[in-house]
Amino acid sequence: MATSTSLNELKENFFLCSVCLDQFNEPKMLPCLHRYCSLCLKKVIQASNDGTIECPMCTQVCQVPKGGVDGFKTDFHMKSVIEFLNLQKSVNNGDLKECISCSKKNKVFAYCFKCGDFLCEQCYKFHKDSRMLKDHQPHILKLANAEAMNLTLEELSAFTEDPRCHIHVKQQAQLCCSTCRNVPVCVPCTYSKHKGHDLHEVNELASHERMLLESKLTEINILKSRLYELPGKVEVIIGKLSENNAEKTETLKIQQKQLLYKLKDDKKEVTTERENGLMDINNRRDDEKLQISVREEKELSEVKQKYEEITKQTERKYDQESVDFNTKCDKREERVNGKLKILDDNLKELSVYIDIRTKQQKDELQKISNHCKQIIERYENFTTITSSILASKDEWADAQSCTLGEIGIYDIREGSLVTKNVGDVIGNWPANLGLECVTTDPDNKHIIVGTKSRNIYVFTDQLKYCHSIILPAVITVVHNITVHRGNLLVCDNDGDTAYAVSMEGSESKLMYEFSKPDLDECDWSPYGSAQTRTSSYTCYGAISPIRRVISWYSTVKMAVSF
Repeated sequence: MATSTSLNELKENFFLCSVCLDQFNEPKMLPCLHRYCSLCLKKVIQASNDGTIECPMCTQVCQVPKGGVDGFKTDFHMKSVIEFLNLQKSVNNGDLKECISCSKKNKVFAYCFKCGDFLCEQCYKFHKDSRMLKDHQPHILKLANAEAMNLTLEELSAFTEDPRCHIHVKQQAQLCCSTCRNVPVCVPCTYSKHKGHDLHEVNELASHERMLLESKLTEINILKSRLYELPGKVEVIIGKLSENNAEKTETLKIQQKQLLYKLKDDKKEVTTERENGLMDINNRRDDEKLQISVREEKELSEVKQKYEEITKQTERKYDQESVDFNTKCDKREERVNGKLKILDDNLKELSVYIDIRTKQQKDELQKISNHCKQIIERYENFTTITSSILASKDEWADAQSCTLGEIGIYDIREGSLVTKNVGDVIGNWPANLGLECVTTDPDNKHIIVGTKSRNIYVFTDQLKYCHSIILPAVITVVHNITVHRGNLLVCDNDGDTAYAVSMEGSESKLMYEFSKPDLDECDWSPYGSAQTRTSSYTCYGAISPIRRVISWYSTVKMAVSF
């Protein structure tokens, strides 16, 4: 019997759905006894339009129940077998599971088919001994037994729970409804949805189904001998078919050769007829073309003579008209040329007068421009001096660099000098670091000091230290500094270049590199600078020969040396 078959003897594909090729999930059974997943069968039903479906395996057509996929029988036996197989895999893999009773995650000890979950060893003992769970005890399987026992389908069915009502899933099914394709139902359903249906007890229906199955199995066994004889009969028929096929093939080959010879003769006859017909057509075409050509030459000759005479008459007519027109144009051109000569003479006299007058006006405008520049220069110098006087606010003082590490403020009115050592103001001042130059920033009331390095230091007008500024890397040593329009003019004598740098932040940025004088091919070096309101001046010197020159730089970065 099939129920005596061990689970281990069943092939793995026995538990696979032939549609999704995965393990059965909620298996449903068709009348042909083939099983499919509930979701897969639902897709097959959706693809059908006439209320019937065709079994994907045996192609048997069956009617779709009114309830759709839920109307087909659920294969509870297959469902239980798959549940046991999954249980056995978990045991073999040693997975940690959560006990359904105490919710602790430990290595499980048993499985309750009625609860549908795992139990630890302590909860297993409680399940076995508790009177409240008496109905669970026949459905408990120790996992050690599941690992060691080679269970048959019949032994497994003893552990699994009886089917439950398809509507009230918590109620066990005592009856089956034949009207609804033998679905399991509980007693309350007989008074509601299944009222008046053909109902049977589960055991009674199971016995009836077993009898039907055994009768079908007997019929199949009777037909088994015929089925095994069928391949031999098919082989005999195939042999006869091969012999008949060979004879027919040979006959067809002979008929094909005869037909081929006849068709070749017909083709040759058609080819000869085609060549003769085309030759006759071409001969008649050539004769007719020759006649047309003769007529064409004759008619063209007559037309040519006619139009040559017409052309000669036209040429004579327009030649005379051209002579008359040229004579008329020559007379008009002669009159126009006379007027042009008079106009040209007048234009030359006017051009000479304009050139003389333009030169006189340019000389006068140049004198006016030079006079304006002198006035503008005087005005700028005046405003610069005035702004300096107003900015001083009666504080007639000047910053000076005194000894090696000293700076001082000299009061011009009183003739007093206030000095202070830089080392007293700035901590950790190197003893050998001397002051190279000093300048003032009247707008911010700052005194700015340069050293023989890239660092410059900023003090207040009260000789209090404010901050330091690091000059750009292109500057080697500061020899002279001047504040001009918010920027600092730096003379780097070692680098032979003057620069304009920013004064914002702790590191200044290079704004502009001043061009050196291009005079007498000397090697000029900057050693001093000064500024007005709109421009600055830089002093350059040359060693060989010893020369001095002042370069003026305007706000548009133009340089003039003198």
